[in-house]
Amino acid sequence: MLGVRPLEAAEIEKLRAHLASHPLAARNVALFRLALQTGFRVAELLSLRLGDVVRDGEISRFLTVARRNMKRKVQSRTVPLRSSTREALGPYLTELAAQGYRMTDPLFPSPRFRTRAMTPANVWRIIHDAAHAAHCFGRIGTHSLRKTYAESAYAFFRAGPPEWGDPLMLTQRLLGHARVESTAHYLRIDEKAQEHFYQFAFGDPLGRSRLQ
Repeated sequence: MLGVRPLEAAEIEKLRAHLASHPLAARNVALFRLALQTGFRVAELLSLRLGDVVRDGEISRFLTVARRNMKRKVQSRTVPLRSSTREALGPYLTELAAQGYRMTDPLFPSPRFRTRAMTPANVWRIIHDAAHAAHCFGRIGTHSLRKTYAESAYAFFRAGPPEWGDPLMLTQRLLGHARVESTAHYLRIDEKAQEHFYQFAFGDPLGRSRLQ
């Protein structure tokens, strides 16, 4: 979503704690962790079926969103599921099994129609309300989770050895962006870094060129 911002580390914990206190805590925490730790768009996660995360009675170590359910429908995307993500999914999947959901049913079913998935608007309301209750201010929405994933990945690659390659390009691949410019728009530049850039480029912290 255009204009929303990533979450800070403290905000992630505050949102998680608030989601965990909700009557539908297992679902909300599972969705939050899955979005935050895989970088999938919410609409892509809502396309998943139970059988996409459960294999032979166990939670899969990898998650794939089919090409037809990706934003541009160019190719599928597969990511590993971290142990903390699988742990968050466990209680929720147990609840779904107890309620008689089948492997062909949506992983995140609608509150009203069990054979239909929740809508992105449903998820936006959950995240928005949690952010408000947790006193996390500013523009926060479902895409904040994907942007948080992007920033974490970029910071990790920047700290890595040069032989890994360009951090921006590596982050682009993780996100599945068609253009690196899209990835660049996700990443915030620290105000101090901007000031240093302006001074380096123009000789003036405010960006006024001495050539003018």
